[in-house]
Amino acid sequence: MSVISLFKRSALAWLGLLALAFFNGALREFGLNKELEITELSAHQLSCLSGVILMTSFVWLIWRKLKIARFEHAMWVGIAWFFMTALFERFVLNRKMSWSQIFHTYNVTDGELWGLVLLWIGCLPIFIFWIRKDRS
Repeated sequence: MSVISLFKRSALAWLGLLALAFFNGALREFGLNKELEITELSAHQLSCLSGVILMTSFVWLIWRKLKIARFEHAMWVGIAWFFMTALFERFVLNRKMSWSQIFHTYNVTDGELWGLVLLWIGCLPIFIFWIRKDRS
């Protein structure tokens, strides 16, 4: 398998993760915030949990199409997904926020869980590789 082919498949998978993230955000805004009338922080925390579940399920379902046969490939895909997500968040979604505001969204001690989700996105291919290595 060529590296270019792996990059194309993993980039397309990341676009799927991005679409799920937008869907999950819409559920948070129009479901959790408005219908359940919970605090903004609680809505974000629940949204992080549902996002992790959605993303993990998605990658599990498309795993065979990714054709990741080696641990090193899973690791590089995870690193790429981590940085693609972080860069997208910084330069597209949060381009008007200061660095201190952005770093606050990673402050777990304040109840912010987004940083853990970002780490999970980076670890996800490794986790799925490890779980499915004997099943693929």
